[in-house]
Amino acid sequence: NQYRAAYERTLATYHILIRAAFPNVPILTLAIYGDDNPHWRPHQFVEEVGGCRIQLDFPTIKLLDYLPQLATLESSTNPLAVIVAAHLYTLQTRRDPAQRLALKQRLFTSLYERGFDEATIQQLFRLMDWLLRLPKPQTYLFRQHMRNEEEQRGVMYITSIEEIGIEQGQGNLTLHQLTRKFGALPEDVTAQIRALDSEQMLELAESLLDFTTFADLTAWLAENPPASTTDAGE
Repeated sequence: NQYRAAYERTLATYHILIRAAFPNVPILTLAIYGDDNPHWRPHQFVEEVGGCRIQLDFPTIKLLDYLPQLATLESSTNPLAVIVAAHLYTLQTRRDPAQRLALKQRLFTSLYERGFDEATIQQLFRLMDWLLRLPKPQTYLFRQHMRNEEEQRGVMYITSIEEIGIEQGQGNLTLHQLTRKFGALPEDVTAQIRALDSEQMLELAESLLDFTTFADLTAWLAENPPASTTDAGE
């Protein structure tokens, strides 16, 4: 959590509401602070009115406290260490995109050196990519580093995700253009279009410029069935 005024009251309110919803379940309220103020560490809520007193003491974790242990986090095989390291890098490089790029590249490479499996690497990459956002020029350089790293290691854990994302983006754009041209498309037509592979999707994107009627679209789909359907019939 980042700095918020009256945070203790908010946390106490959540605790009371959860307790009311689950009266027979033990409730632990834990605050994890990700801000850069070393002195902001609320750990208690107290309210007293006319002799009625409510008090909630809750444990806290301050991610900033792990900064001296950054070297250990960078080599740890605990996935949580990667997330904490990425967060600390974010705090350190707010106004330095060049340094952020270098640290992000180093952290990305370390995912493979720590021996994580494919699913873990993909999940950790999504989190670190979201935390360590880069301007466009540095993003391009990071993508190059990422592809080179995977090519050298003979894997496609992350580049495969990128390719899927590009295909989905192209498909959504093509569907949007067709909807603007012909109105809402029938569900079966939409399903056919989404089943096209990336090469077919590009061909459709070019061909739709020449379509004048909805019949042109259905005729094109009849002549270019999804590759997966064609393969299944062979």
